[in-house]
Amino acid sequence: MEQIDALLEGSITPDEFKKLQATLRSNEKARWYYAEQADLHGRLQCELAPPKESLTQPATQSPFPIRKRKPGRIVLAAAAALALFAGVAQWMGNTAQPAPTQIAERPAPPTQESTVYQTNPDQSAARVTNATNAEWSGGTLELGQLIKPGTFELLAGTAEITFDSGARIVLKSPATLRVVSAYHAKLEYGQCTAEIPDYSDRFTLATPCTKIVENNCRFAIKVARDGSTEIHVLSGLIEATPTANPTIARILNSQQAARLTRENISSEGDMDFDRSKFLEDLNIPEGTNQVEYVYWSFDKMSPFGGFPDEGEHIGPKLMAKPLATPGSDPNAKVTSVNGIYGRAIRLDGDGAFLSSAFQGIPGTGPRTISMWVKLDPDTTLEHAYSMIAWGLPFDMKGQKWQLCWNPDSLDGQPGAIRTEFGGGYVVGSTDLRDGRWHHIVSVFLGSNDDNIANSIRHYVDGKLEAVTSSAHQPINTDLDSPESRPTYIGRRLEDDGLYSTFKGDLDEIRIFPAALTPKQVERLYRSNLPPSYFVPATE
Repeated sequence: MEQIDALLEGSITPDEFKKLQATLRSNEKARWYYAEQADLHGRLQCELAPPKESLTQPATQSPFPIRKRKPGRIVLAAAAALALFAGVAQWMGNTAQPAPTQIAERPAPPTQESTVYQTNPDQSAARVTNATNAEWSGGTLELGQLIKPGTFELLAGTAEITFDSGARIVLKSPATLRVVSAYHAKLEYGQCTAEIPDYSDRFTLATPCTKIVENNCRFAIKVARDGSTEIHVLSGLIEATPTANPTIARILNSQQAARLTRENISSEGDMDFDRSKFLEDLNIPEGTNQVEYVYWSFDKMSPFGGFPDEGEHIGPKLMAKPLATPGSDPNAKVTSVNGIYGRAIRLDGDGAFLSSAFQGIPGTGPRTISMWVKLDPDTTLEHAYSMIAWGLPFDMKGQKWQLCWNPDSLDGQPGAIRTEFGGGYVVGSTDLRDGRWHHIVSVFLGSNDDNIANSIRHYVDGKLEAVTSSAHQPINTDLDSPESRPTYIGRRLEDDGLYSTFKGDLDEIRIFPAALTPKQVERLYRSNLPPSYFVPATE
């Protein structure tokens, strides 16, 4: 592919040009690569303009510079590229375009266990994500209600409880559930269906007679008034152990069932599996909101310059256009590279970034930012800021919103996802600087808890992150001040020179005006598909 780059840059030799012609005639993959690069190159050429001006004035130059060419080669390069493009277009017209492929290998979910939520009784651990005619003892749990540790009795109807770890429990009345943490619950009485995904860090579901510690399984439980427990395995496998006699544990496979007391467990074949006795899923809940989001896939450029917004929302599409910071390296550039899905962008850390007319999510509104990121292991601290940012710069009162990786080796895990909000921040637990693609998500629940770490969730590769550091600051993102800035991709809001611009690869950026559920986060990670509805988040 170096010969294609040399052709477009005007540095190709006659011998290299002949070899490139032969390659394009025989290699379909090379023809597709050339067509993409020639199209992108032509659009970026149109973006060239006089030298950069201050960011407070309209941008006049693209940060995608073309290297200076020797004068005698400009015409040669243009003519050769035009001739080759015509030939490639003819070949492509007779060939079916290959289906999109995921270029980068998916990383396995991290093995580090999250522990931060297990001992914090003041932090919400779950949310009511569905309900039908639900009536609760001692008060009302509405759709979207955030649930802190405690005991909840469902008197009538049905309810779905989704834990921050990703575990999901569907309760059928009458039932009593005790929420211990994001990783632990106990069904005191009644029946439920539990879905424990493979990324939920071995969620524990207990009853008076047993404790099930598993993941990647789905099972139904019925607890009688005396505490005796029926277990029916719908998929996967679980280990069932009487609480007072752990020496007689039994493995239950899919479509097997057992009955337990505190000291005993039924033998294989003594109890029939019966799926029909349990409610597994609920219909899409009433009271959910229509899905809207901003989305940059970076798979193509607009004829008007920049990367088009492919999201679903009311109003005009919001282009992400290439710019560069004042006084930056004249060769600063954003490059189109292979991504996790189709194409991605590579930011070189020398001043190039993208700017959009999208103002961001204001005030205390809930929000979710989702993207793929790849950072080299040797990425230095000066290139931590920012993957995305908007709001009021130089603010220490919660009026900006910024997502980066943590550059502070003395305050939380270095290299981990970090959400900042003007004087406050929350830091995750996984160092992203390993040269692999990672899916990262920052969720703000829209509540200003006394401890702000209670209101922000981070997910890496679909899995809930532990909080390794945080600083409290009430959030009120300012979009209305004259100094407020719209969405930047690849730079921080401030011009103080403390940090350079972001260095790394970014792909599939989505911004949602809602707090996505863990299952919706997992859907983005596994399938790159947005949710079909929003569940509110209320205290």
